[in-house]
Amino acid sequence: MLARPPAIPTSCDEIYLDRRVSDTKFDIMIKNGRLMDGTDNPCYRADLGMVGERIYETGILPALSPKAAVDASGLLVSPGFIDIHSHSDLLHSLPDNAEILSPFVCQGTRTQVIGNCGISPSPVNKDCLNLMKRHLALRIESSV
Repeated sequence: MLARPPAIPTSCDEIYLDRRVSDTKFDIMIKNGRLMDGTDNPCYRADLGMVGERIYETGILPALSPKAAVDASGLLVSPGFIDIHSHSDLLHSLPDNAEILSPFVCQGTRTQVIGNCGISPSPVNKDCLNLMKRHLALRIESSV
């Protein structure tokens, strides 16, 4: 007889049972949103409580007078997206990368996978520096 696969959690609350703390004072609380929690389940109505920069608890949370509150009624709430094919490889090493990459953050991207098209700016050492320069020069010339 085949073993039955484990049930897919219906929310992050089922994954992080130890985080259910109803008397936590949150720094930020996002209330009444439709939560997309990354478990591959449909969105559901929930609140999201943050302590510092971390999501601490999700679910129907009590009103505990957080330091800041956001009413997300009618909005989708998600902790962030992973861009698995961004072509931002060369931008991360630029001195003004925060300004250049800020549109990704504004659109909800929190992680980028880079180097997946066969070129990456790292590691570049003296043995392959000229090859990298030639490759990039060819790409720039062909796009002009």
